[in-house]
Amino acid sequence: MTFRTPGFGRQLGTGRTRPLLPALVALAALLMAFLVFTAVYTDLLWYRSIGFSSVYTTQLRAKAVLFFGAGLLMALVVGANVVVAYRLRPAYRPLSVEQQGLERYRAVIDPRRRLIAWGLLGVLGMLTGSSVAGQWPVWLAFLNRTPFGVKDPQFHKDVSFYVFTYPFLRLVIGVVFATVILSILAAVMVHYLYGGCGCRGRATRRARPRGRTCRCCSGCSSC
Repeated sequence: MTFRTPGFGRQLGTGRTRPLLPALVALAALLMAFLVFTAVYTDLLWYRSIGFSSVYTTQLRAKAVLFFGAGLLMALVVGANVVVAYRLRPAYRPLSVEQQGLERYRAVIDPRRRLIAWGLLGVLGMLTGSSVAGQWPVWLAFLNRTPFGVKDPQFHKDVSFYVFTYPFLRLVIGVVFATVILSILAAVMVHYLYGGCGCRGRATRRARPRGRTCRCCSGCSSC
């Protein structure tokens, strides 16, 4: 007859799987870096072979400026709204069925909230930067804009405005609009998770006729 210590196998399995996730993340990051490096270096060699390496380096600089600029803007603004929403969370959450159901998610997120927040903001910044970096021709055209000397008959602006400046303004407005929308969604999610919004319970109950249900949510007996 053999005896096994309770929980020994579970602890051993957990100890083995702990370094697995960071190793997979590091491996994925190295693979992505290798693919990006090979693509960039191959294109650079081709541009050098035809004597236009300066054209490619200018393109790379424009992509880098747009990538880091748009990515940092998105990450900083969304992150600031998340921090403000978390600090404004209520000290005492209402006792309702809704909040009792959310307590399970808070118990999972709270010990790792900084890691989760940094990871999500990093992914969001990379996706935003990658999307905006593809608009590098618009950025370079705006930087090297020149007047055409011809004005349109409606608004009396130089035609170069619609060729160089207007596409860049549309790009900036699109990034700002996406940042505002995602910031609002992130703040609402944090407020909802920590009891800042939703159906709230009350300390006292009001008498209501039998057979009537709560209009704000099903199962809330204290509204």
